[in-house]
Amino acid sequence: MRHTTHSESLVWKGVTVAAVTVASLALISTSLPQVTKSSSTTPAPTGYFVSLGDSFISGEGGRWRGNIAMRDSATSNLLGTDRAATGCNVLGSACKIKDPEKIYGKSYLNPITGNMDGCHRSDSAEIVSAGLGPAANFSCSGALTGNLIDTTFKGENPQVTQLKAFVANGKNRVNLVQISIGGNDIGFGDLLTDCIKAYLKPIGSPCSTDPAIRSRTERNLAALPAKLERVVKAVRGVMEDPLNKQSNYRIALQSYPSPLPDSRHYHSYAGETYIPRYDPLGCPFYNLDTDWARTTVLFGISERIRAVAKSNRLDFLDLKNAFVGHEVCAAGTRQAKTEDASVGIPDSAAEWMRYLSRPFSSLNTLYAQGQQEESFHPNYYGQLALGACLKKFYDDIKTYNGPQERQCLRDGGHHVSSMKVSFL
Repeated sequence: MRHTTHSESLVWKGVTVAAVTVASLALISTSLPQVTKSSSTTPAPTGYFVSLGDSFISGEGGRWRGNIAMRDSATSNLLGTDRAATGCNVLGSACKIKDPEKIYGKSYLNPITGNMDGCHRSDSAEIVSAGLGPAANFSCSGALTGNLIDTTFKGENPQVTQLKAFVANGKNRVNLVQISIGGNDIGFGDLLTDCIKAYLKPIGSPCSTDPAIRSRTERNLAALPAKLERVVKAVRGVMEDPLNKQSNYRIALQSYPSPLPDSRHYHSYAGETYIPRYDPLGCPFYNLDTDWARTTVLFGISERIRAVAKSNRLDFLDLKNAFVGHEVCAAGTRQAKTEDASVGIPDSAAEWMRYLSRPFSSLNTLYAQGQQEESFHPNYYGQLALGACLKKFYDDIKTYNGPQERQCLRDGGHHVSSMKVSFL
């Protein structure tokens, strides 16, 4: 909802992001979050649009424009899918360099470990690609709710602490705080890992039939609302502090787009056999696990986020069905072809989610690209679609005084620009 007064009175880490202990984060990095179109000392004339949360809003996966199952090469742009490739010829080869920092900036590296699992704030992240105005992206791949509130992460202060510094004494005015969080708290990345391992066993069964996995997931889902409540309280505490001189702003929670289609809508040639669903398609899941992860777990997260937004009179953007028809291995999509090398695969034909981009260490494939934590995140096209959702969402709700709920879906077309928002 729109807040009009100052009175006192929100990783997903991919499948193998390494854990970093809190103790190792005593030295806070001086690297800055992604802030665009204004200096930190001059207030933006129209106000900032801020994102807090995890990898689904930080921009994890934004390096990739579609998918192609071919081995990475220092001199190839992988048929136009690798946006980090620079100085390539018209055939997408003879590239001069591959520079992921072109996409993720200084957030590519973790300043504590030096590894390539930084916050991964991409140039196409939702808050940026929405084009609403000056943007400040404080979100970070792998973040838990605690990393927004009171726990340092990857060399940075808690995100709410960063927000507080950003708005202190009215230094920067904020129009919108958009929050995506909760996926890592329920262990969705770990769940996908468990399901992939179950699929790849010579003799195995769906992970969703494992009582221990189901029980763990149910416990994590039950615990999520209380954690989200703490996030909302912390964000509100900053924005409602009269010393920060904020007014006419909105705080919104959003859910997650599903990386996987309904099992009935996999490619017709993507049967449940080891090949081709693992290699080359990069979606190694049983049908039963696909539907469970989508409708029980991911939709369950969405329901809980929506409930917390409603009880706290915040806005809510439902994204769970935003990518229908463009998930990994969805019928009607394809991987890149040779003719895409110069301009990239069209968004209308591409998957908007990153597939399993690197094999598990004990199980090789014909391809290995980028970082595994990019897997099953919105890619470049997916992030443009999310940006289109956010713009239409904000433009639709900004004049309302009360909290609003909207869902984002494709408007019949297959382009990232053909997104629409409608009432829930």
